[in-house]
Amino acid sequence: MADVKGSADVEIAALANLVAPTIVTDGSRVAVRASRFGDLFSAVIDPDSGNTINLGEMGSLQVGPTQLVMSDFLGDSVESTRWTTTVAGSGTAASSNGEVVVQTSTTSASSALITSIEKLRYLPGVSYSFGCWARFNDTGVASSTRRIGVFTLSGTTPQDGYAFELNGTTFQIASYKAGTATTVASGSFTRNSTSPFTIDTNYHKYEIVFAASGVFFVIDGIIRHILTYTGISTPRTVTLILPVTIQSTNGAITTNELVAVQGLWIYKIGDAVRPYEIPHVVQNKVVQYTGTQTSTSIWTPATGKRIVVTSLQLQVGGTTAATCQLYFGSGAYSRGTSITIFDGEFAPSATLKPGVVMLSPPHGFKSNIDDILKFTDSAALNPVTINVWGYEE
Repeated sequence: MADVKGSADVEIAALANLVAPTIVTDGSRVAVRASRFGDLFSAVIDPDSGNTINLGEMGSLQVGPTQLVMSDFLGDSVESTRWTTTVAGSGTAASSNGEVVVQTSTTSASSALITSIEKLRYLPGVSYSFGCWARFNDTGVASSTRRIGVFTLSGTTPQDGYAFELNGTTFQIASYKAGTATTVASGSFTRNSTSPFTIDTNYHKYEIVFAASGVFFVIDGIIRHILTYTGISTPRTVTLILPVTIQSTNGAITTNELVAVQGLWIYKIGDAVRPYEIPHVVQNKVVQYTGTQTSTSIWTPATGKRIVVTSLQLQVGGTTAATCQLYFGSGAYSRGTSITIFDGEFAPSATLKPGVVMLSPPHGFKSNIDDILKFTDSAALNPVTINVWGYEE
């Protein structure tokens, strides 16, 4: 060991009599050491994204943690409150043996898909990572298309977003804008020379990391293709309010073509605390009723949004006893099925005016997309006052 000390603050250590080191090639991993004061290296830069990982005052890496936005195992059920299932021509989409299987049938022009009811609402300046474990039952056949990703649909046609596709016998990545697809086959991936990938029938980890117009397509933890932020004159998609979608469609063939998924997720990459970063406008809804209410709408969100209730007051007067429910939905209240905020009974009197004040869990009482906040009571509470605070997202 030969030590060369250039100053009291900087120390360089090296092994003597070694041959020149091998040049680091694209895709290689190397170890980097820095002094605890950060005076040899002030930052580590990801050459793919340009992101910088800084060293703290005492030499610790300053990195942003990931935050789970959406996830589902899918191996035990495809819950109707979280997923929309659409099939045609005897196609099926259901959980079986620990995985969800989305497949066509022996009927020509059959299709199947699941798409999440909850949509990612992109925040500028934040990166997101979609991922899943998935497999295909073959390496592709003509007139069959299978997709995994975050994208919207019109019928069975992708509109906006990003996906991995097995289109016929071609495995490719795709970006969609207003119904037009831009695809790149695996043989032309930007990393094909250093990180080639050949589709097979085994499970692989598929990930799509995106922020604004920059997109990284990752398979088994290795970046395979990059759509860069620069060199484009228009956005890659019209919207980044995207659901997770798993899809299989057939044309003029009568074979069962499937894509199977065992769990999926979306992470937000960054250290901002969610309640402080959501660009929402706080709203207050106050209503008072004196007659019996049946599924009365209190708050109807804008189309494509959901309600998040952060706190509420429910107060009754008069002398009439009644049960009442405050819930999210589109129709009548169903105990055990409706997303319920309050379900209880009040028995007011001349000297007692009961009520309840509720504060939400950290992320609020959340409805499904487009659900309405509704109120039902069994008799004419006179009056009942409902004071709700929250926002739409």
